[in-house]
Amino acid sequence: RSILEDFDTSRTFSSFLPGIGGEYGTPMWAFFVNRGQAITSYGTGNKDAAMMEFNSANKAYEYASTDGFRTLVRGTRAGALLGGGSSFEAEPFGASKWGHESVKRDMFVGMNDLIIKETDTATELETKVQYFTVPNERFNALVRRTTLTNLGESDLDLDVLDGVMKVEPAGANDWNLKNMGRTLEAWMNVYNMEKSKGTNPLFKLSMSLADSAEVSQIVETHWAMGFLETDVDGASIETGGDDDADDAA
Repeated sequence: RSILEDFDTSRTFSSFLPGIGGEYGTPMWAFFVNRGQAITSYGTGNKDAAMMEFNSANKAYEYASTDGFRTLVRGTRAGALLGGGSSFEAEPFGASKWGHESVKRDMFVGMNDLIIKETDTATELETKVQYFTVPNERFNALVRRTTLTNLGESDLDLDVLDGVMKVEPAGANDWNLKNMGRTLEAWMNVYNMEKSKGTNPLFKLSMSLADSAEVSQIVETHWAMGFLETDVDGASIETGGDDDADDAA
């Protein structure tokens, strides 16, 4: 892998993950920059089928830290409630600690994946995020795996909120997203919440936006799912998820 140390204080650059779906798969495009948690846009086909709205590089550098993937952490070390430990709130890869001396951030770019890692000596917490696309499946998907590791000697309890800030629904093209704004929200819906108990939401428009007498149904959908794992000795927590575009509602 290519290694970029202190990536978020380096000169800006943009690139993309390989859009390869394999012989029987469906490719997904995904752009990243060396700011925030890297990924700034992804989708299927072209920018008119984006799950995260496409932006040119100059805007992506600005929006990556606020509109992309984010991780919010609240930690309590053993004995904090009795006055012997400590507690903290932090956002790994957040702009608030940009260039801070206690934080070290590195990026690792592979042939088919991207990894960013933050080591914070103040909170004694290491956060690693890996992205890769899924080949040889009938759907295309971006997989994101977040690993939190306790670097301290004391036990650490964590409350974590992790994921993308906004998912665009299927059926909205790039012009719709950039020009219709608030009006477009009237067609946006989230389905399958009750049936899946909130674990597999489906994002799509309720109907087509064509200005015609005939109303057509939006068949395709965007969906997401996640999971949580803890290692045997409890030293690290791993979260993962798929953000997908599919042809079946």
